[in-house]
Amino acid sequence: MSLIDPVERLLLNLEEDVDPGYIFLHMSRDAAVRQLKQMTGQDFGCDTRQWRKWLEDNSYPRRGGGSWVR
Repeated sequence: MSLIDPVERLLLNLEEDVDPGYIFLHMSRDAAVRQLKQMTGQDFGCDTRQWRKWLEDNSYPRRGGGSWVR
């Protein structure tokens, strides 16, 4: 079981920062964008900087707390 925040998992896949060998974490960028759009009602495509900024600005909850912005 992964302890990574589900939204962070989506963002990491947009950044292509997940080794495809990690089946439980890896997904396509298109699938990650689709899920983020469905969860937030927003569409920033593959621009993770915009996604992170929106999540932070809108106080979107993060497991364990902390900032969305890197």
